[in-house]
Amino acid sequence: MKRFLWIAVLMALALLPNASNSVQAQTNAPQNCKPGDQAWIGSFGYGANCLDGAGWHTYDKQTGAVTSDQTAAIALCNGKVWIANTLGITMTDGSQTTRVDTDFSGNAIACKGNDVYVAHQNGLSHWNGSGWDTIDAKNFGTGDTANDVVDVVIAPDGKLWVATLTSIATGDGKTWTVFEKGKGFSEDEAFVKLAIDSKGNVWTNSPTGLYKYDGKTWNKIDTDTYSVLDTLIVGPSDKIYVGSFAEGLAVYDGSAWTTYDRSNSTISSNEVHSLAVDGQGRVWVGTEYGLDIFDGKTFTSYLMANSRLVDNAIVALAVTGNGPALPAPITRKPGSLSGTVVTGTTPLAGAAVEVCTEFIGSSFTGNTPCSDNPFFKDGKTGADGKFTVPDLPPGLYGMVIQAANGKWVRLTDSIAESRFEVKEGGAFDLGTIDLSTTKSS
Repeated sequence: MKRFLWIAVLMALALLPNASNSVQAQTNAPQNCKPGDQAWIGSFGYGANCLDGAGWHTYDKQTGAVTSDQTAAIALCNGKVWIANTLGITMTDGSQTTRVDTDFSGNAIACKGNDVYVAHQNGLSHWNGSGWDTIDAKNFGTGDTANDVVDVVIAPDGKLWVATLTSIATGDGKTWTVFEKGKGFSEDEAFVKLAIDSKGNVWTNSPTGLYKYDGKTWNKIDTDTYSVLDTLIVGPSDKIYVGSFAEGLAVYDGSAWTTYDRSNSTISSNEVHSLAVDGQGRVWVGTEYGLDIFDGKTFTSYLMANSRLVDNAIVALAVTGNGPALPAPITRKPGSLSGTVVTGTTPLAGAAVEVCTEFIGSSFTGNTPCSDNPFFKDGKTGADGKFTVPDLPPGLYGMVIQAANGKWVRLTDSIAESRFEVKEGGAFDLGTIDLSTTKSS
């Protein structure tokens, strides 16, 4: 799964040497995202967007607006935006940014007033205004995974709730209560996210189901409506929204489940990575192929092809106030992707070429690797091995090529799947692709 690859990258980068964890450096990167009703949209590799009443604004490393384009989490409070990425924390008021250096990479971030907490691979850290105080991960559970904190939320009463890979803990920063196998749970669980409803009930999800803590007991809510879990929020009327890697968006109303996927709705993708809710009760859905705003009946979708999104894969979301007014979609000119396929020095003629928008795994469920994607296009190489896939909407695409033996070759690099950006009206030439040396699976 793509998220698992991203987490591996974050963990590796967390081990790299970094500057002092209390140094702040001002950067002059005015992006003019106005305070008020905003939506912040993060990608893993291309920075972030802010959407306000004036439209789309880009925050990326190139402009100095963030320290890294690899966003992990975003939180909003006190008119400030805290963005956790692989090189530290960026704080911005929408126009001027402050870099807050760390020696960790964030998995999740939560703030209330002036208190900011970041969950990371080595525990939980609290920003004290000038530096970081790290809470010993031994407070959060037993075993080797207690230090890997995957989520943090702050309850209305000020208590902290943290989830590690195999435990959940709550406390005031000094005294902690731990829930894990043998302490509230009968089996080992792989926790993903935490959320708190209006009654103070705490919710968490794991691959085995959804759990609700009523102050005394963790109650399991079974469901077969989602598979591998990714994200979780409490929505309007305390409905629980769960995003999955393959089964779309599942909503639990306290007694029954409703699922929204590509077969029964206009949701952009069945891979849901991030969720947020605004003051109007709209649910913002970040998928592998776009940003959807769900009003309870319909999905309004934004892609790189009809907006100024920096990436179609949305891994982090945060919305403040009533959220911004939704801009009208725009029309952007398509581009093309071309190249020459060889095996050694011999051109490969008549080879099928596919490009598509979502992560291409080593296995697939459709007739071809890209056929089950929300959008894909194909082509064939000529006698000289050359191909061109025209009329591609602006976006980031993965590619597979069918070799002479009938097997599909997935273009990859050493970390994750390669994606190629087709810009508005642009022609992207990949050059020569030698299938005898290309990494594939």
